[in-house]
Amino acid sequence: MTRLEQLRKQRGIPYYVLARRANASVSTILLWERHGLVPKRRDVIERIARVLGVEPDALLEDSEEVSDA
Repeated sequence: MTRLEQLRKQRGIPYYVLARRANASVSTILLWERHGLVPKRRDVIERIARVLGVEPDALLEDSEEVSDA
Protein backbone atom coordinates (compact mmCIF):
# COMPACT_ATOMS: atom_id res chain seq x y z
CA MET A 1 0.00 0.00 0.00
CA THR A 2 1.41 3.38 -0.97
CA ARG A 3 1.60 6.33 1.40
CA LEU A 4 -1.00 8.04 -0.79
CA GLU A 5 -3.45 5.20 -0.31
CA GLN A 6 -2.80 5.06 3.44
CA LEU A 7 -3.43 8.77 3.90
CA ARG A 8 -6.48 8.77 1.65
CA LYS A 9 -8.08 5.86 3.49
CA GLN A 10 -7.26 7.33 6.91
CA ARG A 11 -9.21 10.41 5.90
CA GLY A 12 -12.09 8.39 4.45
CA ILE A 13 -11.81 9.96 1.01
CA PRO A 14 -12.74 7.77 -1.98
CA TYR A 15 -10.14 7.86 -4.78
CA TYR A 16 -12.57 9.49 -7.22
CA VAL A 17 -13.36 12.27 -4.73
CA LEU A 18 -9.65 12.87 -4.17
CA ALA A 19 -9.15 13.08 -7.93
CA ARG A 20 -11.97 15.60 -8.31
CA ARG A 21 -10.87 17.77 -5.38
CA ALA A 22 -7.25 17.77 -6.56
CA ASN A 23 -8.22 18.44 -10.17
CA ALA A 24 -6.42 15.25 -11.19
CA SER A 25 -7.63 12.31 -13.23
CA VAL A 26 -8.90 9.15 -11.57
CA SER A 27 -6.26 7.24 -13.53
CA THR A 28 -3.53 9.41 -11.98
CA ILE A 29 -4.67 8.43 -8.50
CA LEU A 30 -5.12 4.75 -9.33
CA LEU A 31 -1.80 4.43 -11.17
CA TRP A 32 -0.03 5.89 -8.16
CA GLU A 33 -1.86 3.73 -5.63
CA ARG A 34 -1.83 0.45 -7.52
CA HIS A 35 1.43 0.63 -9.43
CA GLY A 36 3.51 3.26 -7.63
CA LEU A 37 3.58 5.49 -10.71
CA VAL A 38 4.01 8.97 -9.27
CA PRO A 39 2.82 11.90 -11.40
CA LYS A 40 5.69 13.55 -13.25
CA ARG A 41 4.42 17.07 -12.59
CA ARG A 42 5.12 18.48 -9.14
CA ASP A 43 1.99 20.65 -9.21
CA VAL A 44 -0.22 17.55 -9.41
CA ILE A 45 1.51 16.08 -6.37
CA GLU A 46 1.11 19.38 -4.53
CA ARG A 47 -2.63 19.53 -5.27
CA ILE A 48 -3.16 15.97 -4.06
CA ALA A 49 -1.14 16.70 -0.90
CA ARG A 50 -3.16 19.85 -0.25
CA VAL A 51 -6.43 17.91 -0.39
CA LEU A 52 -5.02 15.36 2.05
CA GLY A 53 -3.65 18.07 4.34
CA VAL A 54 -0.01 16.97 4.14
CA GLU A 55 3.23 18.21 2.64
CA PRO A 56 4.05 16.80 -0.81
CA ASP A 57 7.16 15.11 0.59
CA ALA A 58 4.94 13.07 2.93
CA LEU A 59 3.36 11.46 -0.13
CA LEU A 60 6.73 10.69 -1.65
CA GLU A 61 8.21 8.85 1.33
CA ASP A 62 7.84 5.51 -0.46
CA SER A 63 8.20 6.82 -4.01
CA GLU A 64 10.91 7.92 -6.39
CA GLU A 65 11.67 11.57 -7.06
CA VAL A 66 9.72 13.61 -9.57
CA SER A 67 10.62 16.59 -11.69
CA ASP A 68 9.37 20.16 -11.29
CA ALA A 69 8.43 20.33 -14.97
